[in-house]
Amino acid sequence: MENMENAAKGFSLVEMVFAVSLLGVAVLGLSLCIPVAVQSNMRNRVDSEASTLVQRLVEQIEAQPLSAPSFVDANGNTVSLAPGGSPLVGGKVDFGSAAVNGYNQTEVGSSGAAYELRWNIQALADGAKQFTVAARKRGSERYLLPPSQVSLRLGK
Repeated sequence: MENMENAAKGFSLVEMVFAVSLLGVAVLGLSLCIPVAVQSNMRNRVDSEASTLVQRLVEQIEAQPLSAPSFVDANGNTVSLAPGGSPLVGGKVDFGSAAVNGYNQTEVGSSGAAYELRWNIQALADGAKQFTVAARKRGSERYLLPPSQVSLRLGK
């Protein structure tokens, strides 16, 4: 009877090895998720900052008269408002082609990263204009981050 009581008082070595192995596998599985979460967080930060820069430029464009050929933005850059600009592919600004002078600029975001902004302006038959503005982080073409883009119609 005394041997049974001693055997029931603790874990066996096999139980301890199994428990530690199971805990190790669980921790290893969770540790593999950390780099993915960090990369996703960085991607979201880039998207958010690019969207903010696009929205800022769009608001400045909206504040201009529709007939204005250009204006100087808050950072001292000349922004062309005449029809033309960066080519569109499938309704999106094509960052694969060369930048068009007067229809692009580089902005530094709050994180210190440089973003390239490009825009296209189309004159519509009813006298309105279609503006398409996009931004992407410089060098992000290697990381497959799509540009943030906004299209708006101003006029009649």
